[in-house]
Amino acid sequence: MKQIHFDRPVRISFGKVGKTRLVHTVWEAMKCLSSDKWPNRAGPMCAMADRACAEPSRDR
Repeated sequence: MKQIHFDRPVRISFGKVGKTRLVHTVWEAMKCLSSDKWPNRAGPMCAMADRACAEPSRDR
């Protein structure tokens, strides 16, 4: 899988105070969102991340 890096780190919040994570790539975000900690919201975001990984990067 091709690594697609974000322009700057993205903070993912799990809905509880102090439960956040900084991710730097689409793969990290996909793994984080598909974890058991965030099961209800994982579907749509993982699908978007999956498509982003499959599409060739235009700027590189």
